[in-house]
Amino acid sequence: MLNPPSNFLPGPGRHPGLVRYPCRAIAAAAFLYVIATCPTLIHLISIPVANTSVHPARSSGVAPRHAPALAQLWMFRGVPIPEAVIAGLVSPWLQGADGV
Repeated sequence: MLNPPSNFLPGPGRHPGLVRYPCRAIAAAAFLYVIATCPTLIHLISIPVANTSVHPARSSGVAPRHAPALAQLWMFRGVPIPEAVIAGLVSPWLQGADGV
């Protein structure tokens, strides 16, 4: 069996710039697309279903003047705390032992 040359599958940092830079540009564009899609989905799905306010400070300003909104204010102030705790506990498990 023939052995491939040593540069057949170059490792990280050994690719020429003409390959690296377009690859990074495509990855950055895909990342920005995903980042832009999440708020769009929040606006299209969550607002009509649950009257979600995307900015909690706006909900906090109006809530004292509107009793039903005041009853839901705990969602914007209290729920993120357990969510953050769960994310902190699950994140190392998702990342694996090496943290990557």
